[in-house]
Amino acid sequence: MIVYTEKGAGLHRAINRAGHVLKEENGVWVSSDDAAVQAIIDGYTLDNAKAYRAEEVSAHAKTLRDKVIRSISPGEMASWPIKLAEARAFSQGATEEQCPMLASEAMARGIELAALVQKVGGNATTFAGLESAIAGVDGKHRDAIKALTTFDVNTGGYVGARNFDDTIFKTNLEASQAIARQLRLRNLGGIIIVDFIDMVREDHRDSVLAEFKKQLARDRVKTMAGSFSQLGLVEMTRKRTRESLARMLC
Repeated sequence: MIVYTEKGAGLHRAINRAGHVLKEENGVWVSSDDAAVQAIIDGYTLDNAKAYRAEEVSAHAKTLRDKVIRSISPGEMASWPIKLAEARAFSQGATEEQCPMLASEAMARGIELAALVQKVGGNATTFAGLESAIAGVDGKHRDAIKALTTFDVNTGGYVGARNFDDTIFKTNLEASQAIARQLRLRNLGGIIIVDFIDMVREDHRDSVLAEFKKQLARDRVKTMAGSFSQLGLVEMTRKRTRESLARMLC
């Protein structure tokens, strides 16, 4: 039987590329080869997920950029750097004679050179904003990669006077509530890894996981959380419905 942990579309691509099939039937994950598919699931790391997401975002950015470029004539693309340089020079005091390309175009259009310079400046701002928006992992979508977040829970140096296990258990319970609240507040999406403090007792792990899933159920955005991995991590996904708080404040 497959022990499935949601790790994003990249995991399913890795399974398919290995020549296997994984699908859900009546709430049970069924595969073409349980041993091989389970090994792929267990070996698929956060770095793998980040690499896949970076590839996905960059491909989308290229599609958007190519679409914009197709709407601009080759001649306009070739002359743009010269026009931009002349517009900046004119704004800094250059004469019409020093801006021959813009001066010629202004005359052909029957408008003042200053008006054309202003238009070029406006286009430059628009193009810069557009490039930032579609610059893949280096632009506006960089948080789509960084959203693959890890929460690391710790006791902050506090140890209970009587029972260390109870201190860890209570800390993890409080953390499960705080993390679910932070996910909503910061609108984090994508794959999220929670590294709870190691718990010896199985009933403590079950209680923390149940509390975490209970808190996630309050979220209006779709979330999926797995069980504790062999390394004591809980992996989950949260659908992104709008920009993160950090991105909106930038």
